[in-house]
Amino acid sequence: MRRSAVVALGAAVVALLSWAGYRSVRAPTPGPLARDVAESLGIQRRVGETFTYGLPVVFNSGDDPAVLSRIEPVDPTPGLHVVRTRIGGSERNFFAFSSGRWPDRELFTDLHPVDGFVVHPESVPGWERGIQLIFVLRADEPGRYAFNSVAVEYRVGGSEHRAVLEIGLGVCVTKGRKMPDKRCNDPPSMYTSRSSRHRMGDRPAARDAFSRPAAPAGAHA
Repeated sequence: MRRSAVVALGAAVVALLSWAGYRSVRAPTPGPLARDVAESLGIQRRVGETFTYGLPVVFNSGDDPAVLSRIEPVDPTPGLHVVRTRIGGSERNFFAFSSGRWPDRELFTDLHPVDGFVVHPESVPGWERGIQLIFVLRADEPGRYAFNSVAVEYRVGGSEHRAVLEIGLGVCVTKGRKMPDKRCNDPPSMYTSRSSRHRMGDRPAARDAFSRPAAPAGAHA
């Protein structure tokens, strides 16, 4: 009898831990944070190297402040680890796409934690540059890693939102300087447009049905 109770308790603990580790992912919802263009970057990095990716920039097109809670790559290749995330605020000095190290205080400035960061409308003076989404990444095995989009979770007033932005990364992780093939570090948009795919090919892009209509590149430069 006592053994049955112990087994039942163990099963309950496992179930509780499984539930605690589960995080539901909401579908994209209409909201003011958006990006006018779809774009991606291709780079090469070394095995075990911690590097920085900062291509995504978003703007608050609404009338009210948005409070961030989380940013993340959408459906990245397994083995690409997110070490940490940060926000480059409206007072950052540069718009750097990437760096082979972290921190890189020359290229990435005005850094803030994501959770609780307030994004003011782009109509507010000083906020027309939007904010930079910064991802610190690492891969411990050689290969091609990629994601086609990033997600931003935030709230405006009492409403919660999730924006999925078509801004991607393709990274060829190698042990030395030589890449296994010349397409290994192609941006995802170029890589998936070819007639064939690498064995670690990209996953389908997650699309945000609520993004603003595309504008010419450089509209928010």
